[in-house]
Amino acid sequence: MNKLEISKIKNLNTIVIKQAKGGRFFISTPNSFIISIPNFATLIRFLILNKFMSRKVLEGILSEITE
Repeated sequence: MNKLEISKIKNLNTIVIKQAKGGRFFISTPNSFIISIPNFATLIRFLILNKFMSRKVLEGILSEITE
Protein backbone atom coordinates (compact mmCIF):
# COMPACT_ATOMS: atom_id res chain seq x y z
CA MET A 1 0.00 0.00 0.00
CA ASN A 2 1.24 3.47 -0.85
CA LYS A 3 1.66 5.91 1.99
CA LEU A 4 0.76 9.50 1.15
CA GLU A 5 0.99 12.59 3.31
CA ILE A 6 -1.37 15.36 2.22
CA SER A 7 -1.39 18.83 3.71
CA LYS A 8 -2.95 22.14 2.78
CA ILE A 9 -1.28 25.54 2.74
CA LYS A 10 -4.37 27.62 3.46
CA ASN A 11 -2.98 31.07 2.69
CA LEU A 12 -1.96 29.92 -0.79
CA ASN A 13 -4.97 27.63 -1.44
CA THR A 14 -2.42 24.92 -2.26
CA ILE A 15 -2.20 21.19 -1.50
CA VAL A 16 1.12 19.41 -0.91
CA ILE A 17 1.18 15.66 -1.63
CA LYS A 18 4.18 13.60 -0.51
CA GLN A 19 4.63 9.87 -0.84
CA ALA A 20 7.01 7.62 1.06
CA LYS A 21 10.35 6.98 -0.60
CA GLY A 22 9.95 4.29 -3.24
CA GLY A 23 6.19 4.87 -3.41
CA ARG A 24 4.45 4.13 -6.70
CA PHE A 25 1.18 6.03 -6.33
CA PHE A 26 2.56 8.68 -8.68
CA ILE A 27 5.85 9.68 -10.28
CA SER A 28 7.04 13.26 -10.37
CA THR A 29 9.87 15.12 -12.00
CA PRO A 30 10.52 18.87 -12.15
CA ASN A 31 8.33 19.06 -15.27
CA SER A 32 5.88 16.15 -14.94
CA PHE A 33 3.34 14.53 -12.65
CA ILE A 34 2.51 10.98 -13.75
CA ILE A 35 -0.41 9.12 -12.16
CA SER A 36 -2.67 6.30 -13.30
CA ILE A 37 -6.32 7.15 -13.91
CA PRO A 38 -7.54 4.86 -11.06
CA ASN A 39 -5.05 6.48 -8.65
CA PHE A 40 -6.07 9.95 -9.85
CA ALA A 41 -9.73 9.11 -9.19
CA THR A 42 -8.78 7.81 -5.72
CA LEU A 43 -6.90 11.02 -5.01
CA ILE A 44 -9.84 13.22 -6.06
CA ARG A 45 -12.21 11.12 -3.93
CA PHE A 46 -9.86 11.41 -0.92
CA LEU A 47 -9.50 15.18 -1.36
CA ILE A 48 -13.27 15.67 -1.42
CA LEU A 49 -14.09 13.27 1.44
CA ASN A 50 -11.43 14.83 3.68
CA LYS A 51 -12.45 18.41 2.82
CA PHE A 52 -9.21 19.35 1.06
CA MET A 53 -11.34 20.22 -1.97
CA SER A 54 -14.97 21.24 -2.15
CA ARG A 55 -17.41 18.89 -3.82
CA LYS A 56 -18.68 21.95 -5.68
CA VAL A 57 -15.34 22.22 -7.51
CA LEU A 58 -15.84 18.75 -9.01
CA GLU A 59 -19.49 19.48 -9.76
CA GLY A 60 -18.43 22.68 -11.54
CA ILE A 61 -15.91 20.82 -13.68
CA LEU A 62 -18.48 18.17 -14.62
CA SER A 63 -21.05 20.84 -15.40
CA GLU A 64 -18.62 22.63 -17.72
CA ILE A 65 -17.80 19.54 -19.75
CA THR A 66 -21.34 18.16 -20.00
CA GLU A 67 -23.01 21.34 -21.24
